[in-house]
Amino acid sequence: EIVLVTGVQTCALPISAGILGVEDRAELIADAAVLASSGYQKTSDFLQLLTNFNHESQYVVWDIIIIHLGAILKAWIFENQRTQDGLQSFVRRLIGTKASELGWNLVTVGTLKKN
Repeated sequence: EIVLVTGVQTCALPISAGILGVEDRAELIADAAVLASSGYQKTSDFLQLLTNFNHESQYVVWDIIIIHLGAILKAWIFENQRTQDGLQSFVRRLIGTKASELGWNLVTVGTLKKN
């Protein structure tokens, strides 16, 4: 069976199938972030790609995710409140899964509490 996919969906297949190694996953995120920050890819496509990593177990991959999410939050600091709230909500959902696995509870925006 041939499945046609485009853009972010193309990357999601090997991620969800566990085909990519740690270095490949980290490089994929870093490359997608650079494409988004340079305007060659939509930021929303980059964020959509990150949704495939909410159960990621490797520190190196999470480090790259956090670095580039921080850069996006800084770049969009002067956007309207609705956009900023949406980005914060996305970050909480993405990181919340892993934080919960590690015994942390997202209490308020930007605050973690160890269970």
